[in-house]
Amino acid sequence: MPEFTISVERLDDLPLLLGFIEKMGIQSTIDTVIKPHGNWRGLSMGWVVSIWLSHIISVYNHRMDRVQEWAATHQVSLRQLTGQNVTELDFTDDRLAICLRELHEPGQWRRIEPLSDTPCPMARVNQGLLEQYLRQWQADDHTAMPVFLPDDEPETGQEPDLSPGHR
Repeated sequence: MPEFTISVERLDDLPLLLGFIEKMGIQSTIDTVIKPHGNWRGLSMGWVVSIWLSHIISVYNHRMDRVQEWAATHQVSLRQLTGQNVTELDFTDDRLAICLRELHEPGQWRRIEPLSDTPCPMARVNQGLLEQYLRQWQADDHTAMPVFLPDDEPETGQEPDLSPGHR
């Protein structure tokens, strides 16, 4: 009788998030524009960023030091959903930092913007917010997450309510 290995992974919102990210063309756009160093192995930068975005949105945590562990616990699901050979080593904090540095280059945005014009309204890359995040990330200790208030919401000096469902 053949032996079977059973693994259990929580999917939660992962298929939905990766589906939207795929529909927005983030992975293919980044892979078209950004060509990593010749020593880069494993997932492409587009796949790393796409899966990292799904992690950020799914677990409400942008910190780079948590992604590798999360990827290890979702490895089978990520492989099935992306069709890629996903490993936890694709999401080390140094690889994520390389992706951020590449996305921070102004020349990259000039090449990304024309490609991001897709019928899906969510696919419009909000360059201003991402550039603010990247500047904050670079200036701080690389763990701070900037909070962006809508222009019509005045600064009150109090921390904004970031709970899900709050405007």
